[in-house]
Amino acid sequence: MVNRYETVFIATPVLSEAQMKEAVEKYKKLITDKGGSIVH
Repeated sequence: MVNRYETVFIATPVLSEAQMKEAVEKYKKLITDKGGSIVH
């Protein structure tokens, strides 16, 4: 059986749209680089 975890990503509202996209991409990369996967 595969373990499944749920994560909430909270960011400051003062980020621009570009900064928010960059932060999300960095976080997604952190998960996938460690062997995790993101399921919507």
